[in-house]
Amino acid sequence: MPKRKLTTKCVGTQFNDGTSQEPVYPCMVALPPDDRRGRQFDKENCMNSTDKFFAKCKAFSSVLRRSSTFYAVILLIGANLIISTIRPFDKADPEALPSAKSWVYWATQEFLQKHDHPQVVMIGSSLVMNATWLQEAAHLNQDVDIVANHRTTYLESVIKKYLPLFNAQCYNFGLPGSMMSDDYMVIRALFRGEHKPAIAVIGLGPRDLMDCRFNCAASSKHFQYLERYSDTHDIVDLTMPQFWQRVNFVVKEFDYFVGKKWNIQIATGETARQLCGPALSMYSRQGPLEFSNEANYRLEIAKGVWIAHPSQASYFFLDNTVEWKRRHRRTNDELFNNQAKFLELALQTCRREGIEPLLVNMPILTSSKNAMHPAIYPRHLGLLKQMADKYNCVVVDTNELATFVPQDFTDTCHMDASGGKKLLDIVGEAIATHPQLSSRLSVPPPTRVAGSENTM
Repeated sequence: MPKRKLTTKCVGTQFNDGTSQEPVYPCMVALPPDDRRGRQFDKENCMNSTDKFFAKCKAFSSVLRRSSTFYAVILLIGANLIISTIRPFDKADPEALPSAKSWVYWATQEFLQKHDHPQVVMIGSSLVMNATWLQEAAHLNQDVDIVANHRTTYLESVIKKYLPLFNAQCYNFGLPGSMMSDDYMVIRALFRGEHKPAIAVIGLGPRDLMDCRFNCAASSKHFQYLERYSDTHDIVDLTMPQFWQRVNFVVKEFDYFVGKKWNIQIATGETARQLCGPALSMYSRQGPLEFSNEANYRLEIAKGVWIAHPSQASYFFLDNTVEWKRRHRRTNDELFNNQAKFLELALQTCRREGIEPLLVNMPILTSSKNAMHPAIYPRHLGLLKQMADKYNCVVVDTNELATFVPQDFTDTCHMDASGGKKLLDIVGEAIATHPQLSSRLSVPPPTRVAGSENTM
């Protein structure tokens, strides 16, 4: 029997007698059929990497075509893209969105619900809040609940001493732990329309522009709450300067259902209530209790808890120097420069809205000044003066206009009623006597008596 000649090709093996057999792959050795001895060849392992990749893709796509989950994901992505384009839930009422009852919640709600809109609003951290609050209790000689009463009648009385016809309200919008970025959000989100004050008093201490324990503007609970009143997409680079700080923001931006979950819940819930309310009322009974909407959410800050008393039995001072040093152990230039930009934005917004800003350098003890990094306080003063010159606004340094002693403080930075009185005396006098400020107040002109005009 003649020996058959074979030819090896990538498409198979051809013999000279016209017969053929399965394809031969590069890793196979071409042997006569009788020499194979039943040897099995693994074709998959003989494929190159490209062939393996496409084979796996084909298998995976076959599985996806049979999966209902795959079509559900495609549907969700498509719906997200469509809704992200038309954005139907962006106009949800910010007052209807759920919120924990925090300091900024109570201050905002009282501010927006006032019928006699304040002409002077004091903004700042607890440096502003505590001193004004404690002095209000001393001035009224009664307990004052800061959660329920943000009005400062003492500041009103100081202004009225210089301008007897002044008859407007002053408001204490100080927030514990507030940074300049939070102060800016108060101005940006709330000082609009009928709620726009004539004068915004911005009280700043060194910590309000740099705090070694502060992360970024977007991490503040005050800032997060106020975002419901103002879209902050234009300042993302400032609110989250580091990429890792934007992870949650990116998720909300990509997934519209996550970013607007509360808006969707409020909008759809109200629609469902209107449609189903009449029918459901036929089968419901009036219970013995009627729950308000607040009962659905945990109260972080409650009324009747944070009370300022008109007097203290004895002098009280808490030495928190260790905490103070931790917050001011280094200059933290990156955060300071970031917060300085928010101060500039706040002043720009005031100028654009026709609000007259008053910058106040808050009182500080010499011992507290010496406990911080030596470069922090001069830098702080320099920035306030620089911004005042640039935006033509009044700046007052309380430490130059009054003598503050340890008895005016309850700790290294927060003042009691006596310190608050000195602070508000300075602020009230500046507002009433400086033409740039007093001219913004709605003070009726003095009544003229006939024949009393001076003549030349």
